[in-house]
Amino acid sequence: MLYTVFIGLSAFFALYTGLRLIRPSRLGFWARTVAWCCLCYAWGSIPAEGFLRHAGVESRTIDVIAFGGAVAFGVASLLLVLLLSRDSLLLLWHARRVLPRRRPRPLHDASRRQFIQGASGTGVMALAGVFSGTAMYGAMRVPAVRDIQMPVHGLHPALDGYTVVQLSDLHVGAFLGVDWLEGVVERANAAGADLIAVTGDIVDGSPRHLREQVEPLRRLQAPDGVFGVSGNHEYYSGISRWLPVLESLGLNMLENRSVRIRRGEASLLLGGVSDYAAHRFGRQYASDSRKAMLHGEDTDFKLLLAHQPASVFAAEKAGWNAMLCGHTHGGQVFPFMAVVSMVQPYLAGLYRHGAMQLYVSRGTGFWGPPFRLGAPAEISRVILRRA
Repeated sequence: MLYTVFIGLSAFFALYTGLRLIRPSRLGFWARTVAWCCLCYAWGSIPAEGFLRHAGVESRTIDVIAFGGAVAFGVASLLLVLLLSRDSLLLLWHARRVLPRRRPRPLHDASRRQFIQGASGTGVMALAGVFSGTAMYGAMRVPAVRDIQMPVHGLHPALDGYTVVQLSDLHVGAFLGVDWLEGVVERANAAGADLIAVTGDIVDGSPRHLREQVEPLRRLQAPDGVFGVSGNHEYYSGISRWLPVLESLGLNMLENRSVRIRRGEASLLLGGVSDYAAHRFGRQYASDSRKAMLHGEDTDFKLLLAHQPASVFAAEKAGWNAMLCGHTHGGQVFPFMAVVSMVQPYLAGLYRHGAMQLYVSRGTGFWGPPFRLGAPAEISRVILRRA
């Protein structure tokens, strides 16, 4: 049903953009035909790729076509937002004609209206091009390390300054491959963390297709280890096939379990839960914060790794002190932050949820169009501090 709705919305948006931008233009017949074909490709590529991936069709050719389609989809999405903004302003401008005025104004000039519509259409396309180039550069580069000081009341003095480097939403697949991931690994290792945490959505595709591309993860190193949890995309890609592969790469996958870490006289419980929606793929995968806490109640600090911010409600009830997660990408592209905020309790950054601290990463990679606008990617370095 969701797939059908998405296709219907894509068709509507393509039609709206074409009627408002291509149809009024002075392009010739063949130029208009090409423009309509490009528009259909942009809005139809993502549903088509999803259908092929779901059917198990994977190849380098599809990856190349999908990348072009994702770029086109990103441009078309920004074009739609700018076009809707323009049309809203034009609607307000035309509405002034029907409002009561003290002095009569001259009759509306049709030629002036056509000029304004044409000039604004050109401006919309120019802005879409500039924003798209900026957004693509922001998505494809290796992100910088972002420091987050997490103040904790009653933190054991031995844990003051304890550092966790968080990678989230890598989405290694058709678009982000070996070279990019090697850069991320190098930067994460150089951040000087006590441990490294990977909070889900590591891959987009099957192990058969991506085995070589995830190999750089093997070089992640930290004194207290490298840990991970599953995200929703691991389940889309086959969780039972990916868990042993990720473990073989040195990621200690904390699926509803925890480990104790000693730091001087203090003990830290590091736990992890499976994805918030994992129960849809089988009851055995259901996220369980209490099970992850088992036999760790006596530790000085309890830090939970999860993929989605929505896991925070169960985590607070289970007694965790803090949680690191991702999933939202911080909205990834402005102004879609508003949409993400409607379905997730927290968007990006450091929050206090009851007695818990919560950090939501904007993600290290991206999903869908290779765009980042207003929500830069990050390698998070979370530092525990005595409040």
